[in-house]
Amino acid sequence: MKAPVKRTGSKKTLNLANLERLGAERLAALMMEITEGQAAIKRRLRLELAGEAGPEDLASEIDKRLASIAEKRTRITWRRYAEFVRELKQLRAAIGGPMAELNPFVALELLWRLLALADPVMDRIDDSKGEVAAVFVTAVQDLGPLAVAAKAQPAGLADRVFEMLAADTEGLMSGIVSAVLPALDDAAMWSLREKLNGAINRRARTSLTLRRAVQQIADAQGDVEGFIETWTPKELQEPLVGAHVASRLLAAGRTAEAFAALERSRPTAGPRTRSTADWERGWLAALEADGREAEAQELRWAGFEARLDADLLRAHLKRLGDFDDVEAEDKAMAYARAYPNVAMALRFFVEWPNPAEAARLVLTRTSDLKGDAVDLLEPAARLLEARHPLAAALVLRSMIEDTARWRRHERYGSAQRWLLEAASLEPQIGDHQGFGTHEDFLKRIGPFRRF
Repeated sequence: MKAPVKRTGSKKTLNLANLERLGAERLAALMMEITEGQAAIKRRLRLELAGEAGPEDLASEIDKRLASIAEKRTRITWRRYAEFVRELKQLRAAIGGPMAELNPFVALELLWRLLALADPVMDRIDDSKGEVAAVFVTAVQDLGPLAVAAKAQPAGLADRVFEMLAADTEGLMSGIVSAVLPALDDAAMWSLREKLNGAINRRARTSLTLRRAVQQIADAQGDVEGFIETWTPKELQEPLVGAHVASRLLAAGRTAEAFAALERSRPTAGPRTRSTADWERGWLAALEADGREAEAQELRWAGFEARLDADLLRAHLKRLGDFDDVEAEDKAMAYARAYPNVAMALRFFVEWPNPAEAARLVLTRTSDLKGDAVDLLEPAARLLEARHPLAAALVLRSMIEDTARWRRHERYGSAQRWLLEAASLEPQIGDHQGFGTHEDFLKRIGPFRRF
């Protein structure tokens, strides 16, 4: 097989092929010139050079960089935020990449040092974007493969994990136990679990991170009772907790106890939340485990009718026989089409997806569309534009008119784009069905249009 041909295009275009034509010597000279006064680029190049020199040089360079970050106490301002994030990413990548390949044992030690910086660094920076936290969370996930590759001693590894969890105030170590489980033996798991329970008991307030760690170990050990014991009697009455407990009991074949856990945590009347949705899924799973498929199917259909839940409908249809599922789907589409809340109906057709029904809904209930529901109407326009240009244009017009009429300045840029999209659909519309042309629409919004 021939190697792919590198297309250079214009000789002035900045791409790999054209840069390679300059040759190594000229590129090296250019890099020296470019790095003048650019500390971040210099640090990146030093890492590459250290990696080429060998594991000791690379480890020394990473160690020096980690020590430099650890020693500093000054605030990391917004001006340095992006550069600092890049530096952390480079260090994590160097440890988990070339350093891990050259010497996984040393790489593991360096990774521990990087993770130890999490709390001190978070104290020095405004991480509202979450990019710094994301680097540390990813580094936590690197621990497992690296610990296995380094053949880390399980007892010592468990001790290091406990130290990290005990010192964690930002919640960035919450995934550390699940990450290292493949490298722990049974004795190390029990030792870590006992230490965690001891730390939990010594604290006046429950640490969610420590408790989650105990739960992860209990799950790995198949200890359902141990998992249940991490919750207080009051917490076991919460729908989300009941769903979690029931899922473990069902996995262990303890269906009657799963029902008891769900009954104890049955949601009260009120708005549907994520917790109640999880509880409902748990109840359906329990019904199926108990052989009560017909009852489960009735609940799925009732859930679909109540809130046009696409997931419940899919699960319902999946359990029907041939032809029955087609008939039931047709019935569901008709029900959704006539649903009182047009926004919920349109969202259902978008999520299903069913462009034809979405178009039918838009054309028959245009006046009910709320133009400020951009998060719904933009995906709807994307779904409709290929085969239903008039419906897509009406959706776009709804957002445009709402933006213009109510002078939603923050959406003027988007409205200009929607106008261009609506205009591009016009040649594809053979019959405007009384809704008027794009020019008619522009005249209608002209008096209050400011974009």
